[in-house]
Amino acid sequence: MTFPTFNDLKKNLKKDTGAFPLLKIALLGDSATQFLSLAIKGMGVEKGYRIDLYEADYNQIEQQFMDKSSGLYGFNPDYIVVFHSARKLLQHYNELPTSEQSQLAEQRLDFIRFIAGSVTCKVIYYNYPEIDDSVFGSYSVKVESSFLFQIRKLNYELMLLSQTFPNFFVCDIASLQNTCGRDMMFSPSLYVNADLVLSLEILPRVAMLTLSIVEALAGKFKKCLIVDLDNTLW
Repeated sequence: MTFPTFNDLKKNLKKDTGAFPLLKIALLGDSATQFLSLAIKGMGVEKGYRIDLYEADYNQIEQQFMDKSSGLYGFNPDYIVVFHSARKLLQHYNELPTSEQSQLAEQRLDFIRFIAGSVTCKVIYYNYPEIDDSVFGSYSVKVESSFLFQIRKLNYELMLLSQTFPNFFVCDIASLQNTCGRDMMFSPSLYVNADLVLSLEILPRVAMLTLSIVEALAGKFKKCLIVDLDNTLW
């Protein structure tokens, strides 16, 4: 599959989309999301949608969900995209007392359960690409308090939550990193200078994954007609 570049998606925003069906999407992140929002809107044009996107202020996920008078609830979206980054999670993990590090996944899961239960619209939640802080090495899989153990536990429990809450869906950007590699997924310079966790190169693929979930929920599927050489239809 040929993916458009980030610049291609930006150019899409200049196209006339007045005849496209409208989607209302809210985007909340704990890091800078302005380029991700552009990529999602641009990918929406690629897929034939006009996206009205509410982008919450920087690192306001908790405040937006807990305050019923927030812009999130006022916007009344069809879909909410939530991006808790693995790098911010690692930062939080390093600030915890050693005695509490084994509770990292459960603490985050408690809030995710609150998210899923507090709204009726569809929630698309990005899972966590793995970061090995190399403190324990291979032994980290035997140490519950290690960051690698916690992030793997968190990703597993997210799948279970998606079975529990019918409005909760996991966008598997962890698998995207496994496929494309960490170097394509993450740009250290962008992270240091602009707090952008996702590289410009990976943004079209993340936007594609996000909109693919939206399309499936909206009932838009691709169908295939297979014709055998003896004129048999399958």
